[in-house]
Amino acid sequence: MGEGRFAQSLFNTVVITSLSLGLVVLFTLMAGYVYRAFRQGLLQIVFLIPISGMIIPLQSTIIPILSSRPAISLINTRTLMILLYTAGAIPFATIIYTGFVKGIPSEMEEAAAMEGCGRREPFLRLFSRSCCLPPAPSS
Repeated sequence: MGEGRFAQSLFNTVVITSLSLGLVVLFTLMAGYVYRAFRQGLLQIVFLIPISGMIIPLQSTIIPILSSRPAISLINTRTLMILLYTAGAIPFATIIYTGFVKGIPSEMEEAAAMEGCGRREPFLRLFSRSCCLPPAPSS
């Protein structure tokens, strides 16, 4: 790292980390809510798709992406780094957030329904506000 580039490097790190973590929390919290709300046989099989991403290390997926340089115009951009880190963290975070959302009592959702909340409102008001607990293990 050259002289005077510390501030730029710190800025890149903060931007990439915060946006990646925000996307991971958003997508996996929604997935956890769906896996909790709809407990059917087919959905349990669909749950295995993001989990199977844990089998392939993130570093082995970066090599094919970088070797297809002409096809991707995102090389050496923050956007590519955010997408790679998000894709790498989603499998593990899906396990964490599915367990977290399943641990929230269903009585809270039933009480919200009795108060007049629609189908999306329990997710927006209950689960998204209490999602600040498990992000640390998912990063």
